Amino acid sequence: MFIDTARDAIKLAVPAFRQQIANAIAAGLVQALELKPVSSTEQMGGISKMKSDGLIVADHGSTENITWGTFAAVINRSIGKSSLVDQWDPAGEVAKLKTAGLIFSDHDEKGEVSWGEFATVLNRLRGRSPWDPVAEIQKLKSDGLLDSAHEPVEAVNWGYFAGVFNAIRAN
Repeated sequence: MFIDTARDAIKLAVPAFRQQIANAIAAGLVQALELKPVSSTEQMGGISKMKSDGLIVADHGSTENITWGTFAAVINRSIGKSSLVDQWDPAGEVAKLKTAGLIFSDHDEKGEVSWGEFATVLNRLRGRSPWDPVAEIQKLKSDGLLDSAHEPVEAVNWGYFAGVFNAIRAN
């Protein structure tokens, strides 16, 4: 389709039509690349596991984006730098990540975690440390922890966070 033709431009102006096209493209890529999409049930199971393991208290929707404060708290709890009994201090949790050398720049605890930063922190936990967001995401993918590519600036949602993080913890 081309927006320079009146008929196509009219169709492309409709959000539902654009979503239908996006869904068809995504389904085609999944089929062509033989990807196994993670189901929302699997994602919710991962979030529940994090809750039962004492890493989180609140329920989170699998499509809800994760913030730096909560992300840092989960990471710190998993490595013994904080626990559920500690007073909730998201800015302090982010500072602990910096002190531990898992991040090197300041982050607003209310800001969303991007895929590049997410992959870098997880790879640093696994003993791999260079800062190259594209390569960091690729490492997670080549290690079988992701089934699809993600842009480094794209926000990470709870479903993916739980799935990847729990897989790393299991190894």
